[in-house]
This record gives sequence, C-alpha cells and structure tokens, in this order.
Amino acid sequence: ASTNDMQAGGITVQGRVDFSDFEFKSISAYRGFNQAYSNDNRFRSDQAYAGSNYTADDKTFTQEFQLTGSLFNDRVTFVSGLFYLNSLTHSTINQPASAGNPTWYTRQLATSEAAYVDATVDLFAGLSLSGGLRYTHDEKEAEQARRSTTTNFRGEGKESWSDTSPRVSLDWKINDDLLAYISWGKGFKGGALNTNE
Repeated sequence: ASTNDMQAGGITVQGRVDFSDFEFKSISAYRGFNQAYSNDNRFRSDQAYAGSNYTADDKTFTQEFQLTGSLFNDRVTFVSGLFYLNSLTHSTINQPASAGNPTWYTRQLATSEAAYVDATVDLFAGLSLSGGLRYTHDEKEAEQARRSTTTNFRGEGKESWSDTSPRVSLDWKINDDLLAYISWGKGFKGGALNTNE
C-alpha cells in the first residue's frame, strides 16, 4: 500500500521601533517540513512489487529589516530595507525492487540577498511621482548522488544571478473616484538547477 506522511511548521517573529517620523521593523521567519512517501505501484494483482520510498527535509529561514518614514512635512514618503533567504532541502529516493537497489540522494541550497528603496514625492495637489530600486543576488547549488550494487556516481553544480530592478510611476488623482497613472518597471526572477535528469 502507498503511504504519505508530512509534518510542517514554522514561526514568525516581528519587532518594531517607532521614532518621530520613522519606523524600523525586523521580520524573522522559519519554515520547515519533513515528508515520507512510499508507493508500491501495484496497478494489477499479478504485477510484482516495483515501488519506491521517498523522504524529504526542508528548512527555510528569512530575515528582513525595514525602515519606513516621511520627510519634508510628509511630502516625501519612503520604504527601504534589506532581505535575506536561506533554504536547504535534502531528499532521498530508494527503489528496492529495481535492478541494483538504487538510492538517489539530492541536496539543494538556495540563498537570496536583496536591498531596496522606494519613495513617493507629492509634487502638488493630486500629482505624485514614485520611484524605486531593488538589487537582488541569488545563488543556488545542488548535489546529487546515486548508489547501487552496480553503479555509483555523484554530480554537483552551482550558479548565481544578480540584477538591479528599477521602477517609476506618475500618478494623478483627478478626484476622489478617478485616478490616472503611467508606470514603468523591470522585474527579476533567478534561475534554477535541474536535478531531475
């Protein structure tokens, strides 16, 4: 029979310090899960056992420091911060009925670091200009090994990606029910390492 058991949990801690025109905030979070899965693959009563056992363990930690505030009698408002992520995953797949009784081991580590700032300036009644900038550096590394009674191998890879993403917009609040705006921005998504081949 097939089984699937997962345990997951996490915690988030926030701290805040208020000043006259500024606010400093710290956000710390941890998430993790453990999973055990088995599948016997017996789709017909005469089919021999050809299943697999899978276990996985994941731990993810994030930390963000954020500073928000206003300047020049609230004509300028801003948000800025630093962000960090560390995610580590281990997984094992065992196929006891396959030739050589192979076991696959996979380890993946992902880290991300970012710094950002975004500000809005009230030019005059109803018209405001906003702009922001975010720098991101992502890094991923993966390791995979296969062990069996007939063959053994191990492979690993590492790659990183960096980008600076700008944003700018002009908003015009014509009245309480009507807003016109023009906006331009650039997004970023880091790459991935494939461990499924």
